[in-house]
Amino acid sequence: MDGISQIPNITTPYYYIAVGLFLILFEIVYIRLARHYDINDRPGQRSSHRHSVPTGGGVIIYLSVLIFISWHTYMASTSWWTLLGSCTVLAIISFIDDVDPLTPESRLLIQIVVISFAFRGLIHEETFNVFVIILLLGTGLVNAYNFMDGINGMLVAYSIVFLSTMLYYILSIHPYATATYSPRMFEGLIISLLIASIVLAFFNFRRNALVFSGDVGSISMGYCVMYIIASTIVYTADASIIVFLMVYAVDTVYTILQRLFEGERITLPHRKHLYQILVHRQGYSHLAVSFGYASTQLAINVAYFLIPSQLHWTYAITVLTLLTFAYFIMKH
Repeated sequence: MDGISQIPNITTPYYYIAVGLFLILFEIVYIRLARHYDINDRPGQRSSHRHSVPTGGGVIIYLSVLIFISWHTYMASTSWWTLLGSCTVLAIISFIDDVDPLTPESRLLIQIVVISFAFRGLIHEETFNVFVIILLLGTGLVNAYNFMDGINGMLVAYSIVFLSTMLYYILSIHPYATATYSPRMFEGLIISLLIASIVLAFFNFRRNALVFSGDVGSISMGYCVMYIIASTIVYTADASIIVFLMVYAVDTVYTILQRLFEGERITLPHRKHLYQILVHRQGYSHLAVSFGYASTQLAINVAYFLIPSQLHWTYAITVLTLLTFAYFIMKH
């Protein structure tokens, strides 16, 4: 993978305030346009709502990436433009899918090509196995993020927890730099994504959401999350940080295995995730489920920083075991 030149967080608080205000205004205008042009998410097989709601509001996730990298264009390397270009392709395809749904197979193929291009630097003998793992798990993570949008507040709440955790991790745990890489290069990008998530939460983390993220938001966020965590793992050799996504990962992986065991096509819509069951069968509110997932993940992440670093892998395995038991007990 090509080294990404470090982009110091030289922007002032006024920059982030300006970005936040712009994203708020953009979202207000977008919601009106979406209603006018009938860009709505209507209740369907996978839906968790009863009425048509404007979708595609997560475009501000992509805009936060576009603005940040463009603002720092004088310092950005080729790999930063690769990140922006890849995210742009996924955002465009995903927005088209929000307006006029594409086939699952075509979306999957595009995602595989984009992720392969982004991590093409790992395609050589010494790191090819790492590339394959990132390609498979990364594609799965991007698609898994897409399912979050069905529950009000799930995408933004969970993303805020992850991004906040990664920000603390890169600032406090790995404040070093090398000639080609420093985890701190993601500092400004993470803050930008956090601002976009908070803005989107204002419109989405409600009993009756004003707008849904849509594929354009969930896929863009999923890709950025994948890129940040995969790049950090590659360059720090610390894969234990996968625990920062463990709650949703456990739900997603075991649900996929269940559907494969039952002979279902995993590309088709469904309501078999644990959080979907909690909403549809058990009658919990969207916000209660979203808060429950986010707060559980937050507690896990906080505990990660309270234990000695040599026990991080033991902790990750323990968390995986406990979440597995909790998943099956709650689901059945």
